[in-house]
Amino acid sequence: MCIPCGYKRHIILNAKSNPLRKLHYELAGTAEQYYRMSDAGRAQIRATVRARLGDALDLPVSPIASAMAGPVNPTRDRIVINDGMGCGPQETRVVTPVDLVTKMAWKIAGNERKYNLLTATVQNQLRQTAATLREAGRSAGAAEAYEVDHLDGFVYVMTNPAWPEAVKVGRANDSDERENNYQTGSPYRDYVMRYDMYFEDCRVAEKAIHADLETHQLEGEWFEVSITDAVWAIQMYELSLHPDQLENFLS
Repeated sequence: MCIPCGYKRHIILNAKSNPLRKLHYELAGTAEQYYRMSDAGRAQIRATVRARLGDALDLPVSPIASAMAGPVNPTRDRIVINDGMGCGPQETRVVTPVDLVTKMAWKIAGNERKYNLLTATVQNQLRQTAATLREAGRSAGAAEAYEVDHLDGFVYVMTNPAWPEAVKVGRANDSDERENNYQTGSPYRDYVMRYDMYFEDCRVAEKAIHADLETHQLEGEWFEVSITDAVWAIQMYELSLHPDQLENFLS
């Protein structure tokens, strides 16, 4: 298998910009050997890296575990958790209703636990950012106006059962509103937002993540990868922005 010269340049840039990708290459031997491997071989390398990371890094909840849970509406007061097998009894947990601005503020902070560790001043700043993003996500015109002077937003992973082998990796000011907008184009309202992460520059983040997945690109923002691998690409890019957190692990 010959690797085109243009793609060799991508390999070099990828290794320099993403320390976790460097670990993938080291496990395979070299970057070129990694890209000469079969899809199954590369998947095994990625699984090995995930296993080595373990609890060493504070990564978000596994997308597979999230996918096992039933649909969650933060404006309701009950969450139904499935058993993961599609059968058997369901467990109903009573939780305190959460407004959508607070939910988004949690996501901007990383998760609810990280948000609660912040000072009241920073929490209020995140809530203001969340409120602004939600307003910008209400219409295409509002989003365009917001993006003139702002770069922040979410990179998300979305799926539809009509295309079980494909996932959509895109960006939005408000990923929940983006999911709702997509439902209007489906008579079954079956688009599912699997994961999202906040970035201060979501356009650069989306472009880098698309480059990481480009060998599996189907069309536009759609890729023939698993939910896990799409989420992992987002997490890897986020971690590449903070190489100091990985210095001890990768040394």
